[in-house]
Amino acid sequence: VRPTGTFYAATGMPVKTPGWQVAVAVARSRNGGAYENGDMATLNALLPHLSRALTLHKRFDETTLRVSDGHAVLDRLDVGVILTDAAGRPTFINTRAAGLIDRADGLHASSAGLTASTMEDTRALQQAIETAAALCLHSGGRRDPDSLARSVVSANNGRLYLRRPSLRPPLLVNVMPVRDSQATSAWGGGGQVAIVLSEPDAPPRIDTRALCESFGLGRREASAVALLASGRNPHQIANDLGLSLGTVRNYIKRAFHKTDTHSQAGLTALARGFVGGSDDPPT
Repeated sequence: VRPTGTFYAATGMPVKTPGWQVAVAVARSRNGGAYENGDMATLNALLPHLSRALTLHKRFDETTLRVSDGHAVLDRLDVGVILTDAAGRPTFINTRAAGLIDRADGLHASSAGLTASTMEDTRALQQAIETAAALCLHSGGRRDPDSLARSVVSANNGRLYLRRPSLRPPLLVNVMPVRDSQATSAWGGGGQVAIVLSEPDAPPRIDTRALCESFGLGRREASAVALLASGRNPHQIANDLGLSLGTVRNYIKRAFHKTDTHSQAGLTALARGFVGGSDDPPT
């Protein structure tokens, strides 16, 4: 108890670390009289609960930041990534996977879980998720070795091919457990199973911004190179970009010089090393 001018305050420090201090002061007027033992006992009983609540709040904030950072990383991948809980309900869907789901061509998602375009493929997908979730749950050695070994084999064989109504090549799907506690925390506490999706016939998403910054390509040059790497020929690129064929050929010729490549095959191979990330080059 100490006088502070016009009032008295009983002050406690529920959190005190080198980088974070929290003080709680219970004040009363000078006419209120001194604090009694019961008052101090109440404050002392309250402080541990305040300390616990504040510490948990700080940890929640840190976890939220880690989850946000983890999701941002997954969003930059050139493959689809879906995280689900043990029941197969999605807890995170990256941009690439969301695009696949929006097209409703082989994979569907709802709050109830993931389904394929056929019952057979749906059963196979759900079985793979169930196996991966079981392996994640029991990876601490609480199962007998033979059972655990069978789960490992099943999880490693968790590659599926989901047929597509469009008759395009099937989606390639890998299902695996997320057993690392730090990864689970970074990707959201409910993410026990990771599902990685790819389209074998999809053109690569070239990071044209990185091409510009690495080789000094212009915006249009980078766009032409990216389309070339995606399998388009110069005539098609000219049509896609609304340019003349001669202009596109000049862009590709300048790209040869800037990247020190000497053929369209070499330029394509180089560009495909810049898969993922932004496809919006700087002006």
